[in-house]
This record gives sequence, structure tokens and C-alpha cells, in this order.
Amino acid sequence: MPKFERLKRVFADDFVRSGAMVFGATVGSNAFNYVFHFVVSRALGPAGYGAVTSLISLVALASIPASVLSMVIVRFAAQFHALGESGKLAALYARVVQAGFVLFPAVLLAAVLLRDALSSYLRLGDPVLAVLCGVILAAALLNTIARSIVQGVQDFRRYVVSLMVETAGKALFGIVLVELGFGVRGATTGYLIAVVASLAYTFSAVRAHTSAAREPLHMDLRRLLQTAGAIGLGSAATTVLTNVDVVLVKHYYDPHTAGLYGVLSLTGKVVLFVLGTLPTVLLPKASAHASRGESPLHFLYRAFAAAGAISAVALAVTLLVPGLAIRALAGGAFTSVAPLLAEYTLAMVFLGAATIVAAFKIALHRFDFVAGLWAAIVLEIGLVAVFHDSLASAVHAVLAASSFAFVQSLWRVNRAGRVVPLRSVAEAA
Repeated sequence: MPKFERLKRVFADDFVRSGAMVFGATVGSNAFNYVFHFVVSRALGPAGYGAVTSLISLVALASIPASVLSMVIVRFAAQFHALGESGKLAALYARVVQAGFVLFPAVLLAAVLLRDALSSYLRLGDPVLAVLCGVILAAALLNTIARSIVQGVQDFRRYVVSLMVETAGKALFGIVLVELGFGVRGATTGYLIAVVASLAYTFSAVRAHTSAAREPLHMDLRRLLQTAGAIGLGSAATTVLTNVDVVLVKHYYDPHTAGLYGVLSLTGKVVLFVLGTLPTVLLPKASAHASRGESPLHFLYRAFAAAGAISAVALAVTLLVPGLAIRALAGGAFTSVAPLLAEYTLAMVFLGAATIVAAFKIALHRFDFVAGLWAAIVLEIGLVAVFHDSLASAVHAVLAASSFAFVQSLWRVNRAGRVVPLRSVAEAA
């Protein structure tokens, strides 16, 4: 019984309980992603699978504006929720939905106009795929915007359901369409169906928190633009660092090699996906504490402790049985990249740690990490552009950039406990 009592006390902690919920959803999402990539990689082969992974990475990179807006919305939603300002929360939702519906047709138009150029750059041979990616991106923008409000009010139950609908739907519809013979188009269309289904659920989840009458929401435009710009640069940098290597390899290497790298990247990024649960919980909780004038440093320490345990397990697996990890994900045709897996996984550990620090500093309105992240991007792109004689060179570039990103993000992190109130950015007139 004492053991159960201790366990009960651990999960009574709100940070642990929320983190466990998001972690469970991430594990479930990774399981669905595993099934998707397991089937699709075997059905399409290295060349077709390389096209799918490059398209998914392209969508992630093009979603940077939504990621930027999401960070801003999470901060404001967390503040309004913490201070009981439900009317302002409703007004915030109304504004971001209006902005989202303006972006939707603009993204679709851009995808149509750029379809030939994107198809040529990624060697797709099918401009329709670029248009499909544009539709996915447009739906993902709205979904990310709406989901950020759910995250900000710390409704992690609905947050994880929205996430699971998207990943489970991608696995279900993508696999069915591929098995029916629709190839890369089928995998991409399945992804689109899943995002739309998740979007529908997310809107219903947000409405549960925004039913109050709207209150006037007056913002200091200058400070708001400064905040959005800084958050945007930081969020964009982490997104680029997460995905740009796959796009670069697709450009500089032949389709077969790019397909091999796609599997290496996906396998190594499992640890990054898991570590990504920590900023999801850390950002709104640290921001809520900051809005009340309380130091959130203890949340950062807990996040680092959890990240260390997760990373140790991931590195042990990729060092001891890299071939098994690759084979379990995509089959024996991809095991030639197994010797590179541990190094790539280490790079993702560094990148995951950097995103944790970034989320913490964003919550406290501190952006001294942003310039270093962009320097890491320049470093990675430059190294791949100059040294691309082998996949090992690409992996070395990713490791160098990720480790640099983490080290520079730690600058003055021990002084980040001083609170900068959000009241200076958004408050009633």
C-alpha cells in the first residue's frame, strides 16, 4: 500500500498528471505513425516513400506561420484562463478564427501557383501532390490555431483527443488509400482527411471554453507585434531545424538515398516527438505562473529531469540494437543506415532539449535564444550544401547544428525566473 500511496501522490501533481496525459497521447500518436510508415514504406518502396516523407516535412515547414501564431495564442489563452477572463478568451477565439479563414484561400492559391516549382525542386514528377499539400496546410493552419487555445486553457484531455484523431486518421485513411493502389497521392489524401477530421473536433473543443459573452479586447499593438515577431522567429527556427534536413537531402541526393534517409530521420526523431510533449505542458503552465507573478523555474527542472530519463532510454536502444529499430519501422531494405542511427538520435536529443528551453523562455517573454537557433540553421544548411558526399556527412551536419542550438539556448537560463507580466501586452483599455 505505501507504494500505491506514493504513486498516488506523484500523480496528484498537476504537472505530472498533465505531462503523463500528453505523453500517453504522444506514444499513441507515434504508434499510429509507426503503423502508417511501416505499411507505406513497404508498399511504395524507397523512392515513393521518400516522396511521402519530403511532402510531410514540407507541410511542417510551411506550417511555421501557424506555429508562430499558436505560441502567441497559448500565452494569451493561458493568461486569460488563469485570471478568469472568459470573455476575453471568447474574443481571442473569434479573432484568430477570422484570421484563419483569411489565410485559408491565400494558402490554397499559393499552392496552385507554386505547384510546378515545388514538384521540380522535390523531384516529385506530380504537381498534384503539391496542391494536395497546400490543402493539408490550409486545414492544418486552422487546426493549430484552434488547438492552441485548448492547450492554453490546459484542457489537455481534449487536446490529446484532437491529436489522436489526426494521427489515427492519417494511419487509417492513408494506409487504405495506398493499399487500394493510389500510391503517393493516396497517402497524401489520407493525411488530408485526417487533418480535416481533427479540425472539426478541435473547433467543438474550443467552443466548450468560449461560450461566454465577448469582452472588449484591447492590445498594445507595438508590444504585440514585438512579441509575435520574437515568438515567430523562435518557433520558426525550431520547426526549420526539425524538418529542413529531410528537404535538403531530398534535393541533394538521389531518390533512393533520400528514402533511406527518410527512414533514418523518422526513427531518430521518435525521441524528439516524445520530448515534444514536455514543451506542450511547460509553456502554458509557466506562462500561467508568470501571469500571477510566480516563478516557474521548478517546471523547467522537472522537464529536464523527464527529458534526461527519456533520452537515456532512446540512446541505449539506438546504440545497442539500431538495426532492429530500423527494421521494425520500415523493414530490411533500409537497414544500411542503421550505423548512423545513434548519432542522429543524439542530435535529436540536443534539439529536443533546446525546444524545452525555448518554450520556457517564451513563456517568460525572453527571446535571447532566437539568434542562436537561426545561426544553427545557417550552420546546418551550409554544411549539407558543402558536404553531401554521403549520408554520414548529412548526419554530422545535423548533430553539429542541434548541439550548437542547445548549448547557446542555455545562456542565462538560470536568470530566467524573473517574471515579465503579460499585462503589458494585452489588457483592457
